[in-house]
Amino acid sequence: MSALEVVSEHTAANIHKASVLYRLEPIMLSDGLIRIGGRLPSHPVILPNEHDVTTLIITHFHVLSGHSGKEYTLAQVRQYYRIIHGRSAVRQVLASCSQCRLRDVKPSDQRMSDLPSDRITLGEPLFSYCGVNLFGSFQVKSGRNLVKRYGCVFTCLRIRAVHIEVVHSQGYRLIHKCSSAIYLPTWPAK
Repeated sequence: MSALEVVSEHTAANIHKASVLYRLEPIMLSDGLIRIGGRLPSHPVILPNEHDVTTLIITHFHVLSGHSGKEYTLAQVRQYYRIIHGRSAVRQVLASCSQCRLRDVKPSDQRMSDLPSDRITLGEPLFSYCGVNLFGSFQVKSGRNLVKRYGCVFTCLRIRAVHIEVVHSQGYRLIHKCSSAIYLPTWPAK
């Protein structure tokens, strides 16, 4: 007697047509579990969607698949089990997974701070408040020789304007000379 011949009294013929089990053609094999009937050789076990064992099985496959999404976890579960309303059961388990909730959290929006008073003060010329940065060195060909040159970046703190000058060497005097090109009213800058 094969395992398929051991069928309980509650076969698909005795189940009401409005039942969710009717379309699955349930059979009961010798192990006492209700399984999907039909032509599939594996005959997956039918499970209810709201049961602790079902939750544990979904959690097992979810963790085993590396905290994958809903569809992949459901596909892994369906290789061995058929859960009634499986998508909603998997969605509930994934919603309670703490690692997935941390991974999928929406970043919070940061509120920008108020502008400093230096940037909104009227009547002062540009570059009254500025930052100075020196960068380089760069090899530049001058005639037949290679010489070092540097870049000097002036940043206006009031309106965020940027001015770049070429500096021939490092030093305070040359930076002061470059600053006259952008007309700094007071040097050194405030």
